[in-house]
Amino acid sequence: MVIAHGASKDRLLGLEHETTANGILPVRRVVNWYNGSLDNDLDLEKEFDITNSKDLTIVGNGNIFCDVSRILLKDPSVLQQYDLPSKVIDVLKNS
Repeated sequence: MVIAHGASKDRLLGLEHETTANGILPVRRVVNWYNGSLDNDLDLEKEFDITNSKDLTIVGNGNIFCDVSRILLKDPSVLQQYDLPSKVIDVLKNS
């Protein structure tokens, strides 16, 4: 589950096990990953293993919700024309 809200820092929503359950992430960390940010600290195998996941839920609305959905749903071959890191495109191809 990705918690999507447009903020420069993580904001807790008060969900049960929000900070302790594996697989619940603030959107900032996912965006940092696919943008190739130097602040990227996302561990794909432990926290966001989309290559071995069957389902993904994004909770949110607005621009950031749409941006993340678009990146995760778009055919990775289309994304190759943009400046996404090749490692990100490889993960998306295998997901």
